[in-house]
Amino acid sequence: MLPLDTLSFIAFLAAMAVFVVLDRKSIEAQAIFLIRRTKRGRNFIINTGRRFHRFWTWVGNIAVVTVFIASIIGVYNLLLIFLDIVANMRPAVGVGGLVIPSPVAVAGGGFIGVPLWYWLISVLVLMCVHEGMHGIMAASQKMKIKNLGWILLLVLPMGAFVEPDEKDVARKKPMAQLRFFAAGSFANFVTAFLIAFIIAPMIFTAVTVPAEGVHVFPQKGYPFANSTELRQLTDHFNSTMNPKFFVRSIDGRTVSSVDGIKEVFAAEGIMPGDYVSLNMDIYYGDNKDNVDIMIQAVSNPENKTKAYIGILMFDEDAMSKQLLPSQSIMTFRVVSDGFIPYRRALFFLHELLLWMFFLNLGIGLFNALPLSILDGKRMWDTLLKRIVPRRSKKIMRAVEWITLVILLVILLPAILSNFI
Repeated sequence: MLPLDTLSFIAFLAAMAVFVVLDRKSIEAQAIFLIRRTKRGRNFIINTGRRFHRFWTWVGNIAVVTVFIASIIGVYNLLLIFLDIVANMRPAVGVGGLVIPSPVAVAGGGFIGVPLWYWLISVLVLMCVHEGMHGIMAASQKMKIKNLGWILLLVLPMGAFVEPDEKDVARKKPMAQLRFFAAGSFANFVTAFLIAFIIAPMIFTAVTVPAEGVHVFPQKGYPFANSTELRQLTDHFNSTMNPKFFVRSIDGRTVSSVDGIKEVFAAEGIMPGDYVSLNMDIYYGDNKDNVDIMIQAVSNPENKTKAYIGILMFDEDAMSKQLLPSQSIMTFRVVSDGFIPYRRALFFLHELLLWMFFLNLGIGLFNALPLSILDGKRMWDTLLKRIVPRRSKKIMRAVEWITLVILLVILLPAILSNFI
């Protein structure tokens, strides 16, 4: 029998299919995408933007600086990954990619599978925030807004959009254009900030209990995710919750951190082909099981002489380094994987907020890259036309191609590994 979340998601898609059929005369088809335009909500966005013109202009100035910095950071990080791949002649491990709905959370080559309802809610929120801010900023800069609307991938909701008059946008001053282009990513960053620093701590500091061990995340195509024993242990949880795995010991040796797991592998001399015994706590909604499983290690993709069982690992120190380099700033650990809510509804909310945080941050950064159809390119293009008008096209074309090649070198080997 399918889990309840999968069944409810299928029912939702069926309802969307019925809606599409009934509303087909108002829907425009473009390949596999369905676009529904509407005037509803346009007046609200226009009034909000124009009524507080000075405030939104001030916000827009901050957004421009923030998104330019994010764009530079994004390209710099991609370059570091690219250089590591070239230097070591190996595909990237643990990088992100296409975010797709999945029955369970899983990381694979070039993609991240997000549990169905978490994916749908998170994508709709981030798109509404992103496009809504574009609309408000456009109105505040006296740009014409033609339509609002939403997009479906067949019957799967992909988000909302605000459709400005592009000719009117092009006639505005460069700074007004930059404010408009930067608004979407900036709104995603603000949403991630609110979740990490305000909403989540208020909700979870009083309702969480610490979990022992190291939270591990299955990586598709490797022994941990492929373990038949592990699948059998989790199949009996007919629940809407996604399982969380905490490794407490390896071959009888207690572990409490990522470094601890690495130390055990080194101390025990675990090699590719060896069997590894894991003692784990599995949290699934209100349920918790302590289990022992045996997994055969394979060669580490980064070093063929070392063992690897296919788990992505998180602890407070790693999370704080990745999300907030400054240790003096309050970190995201309040709602990190080291804490487990003990109520089913709060468990769902905890997971949802975590996915919303990562997706808003990730999409905001990706959208800031200097690539075609992304706001990042439009921002750099506008800036370069102002600074070096004669060379702007050549510079922009070079930057875009370099970024695209770097991205393809990072993602293509990982994606192809799913089919080899």
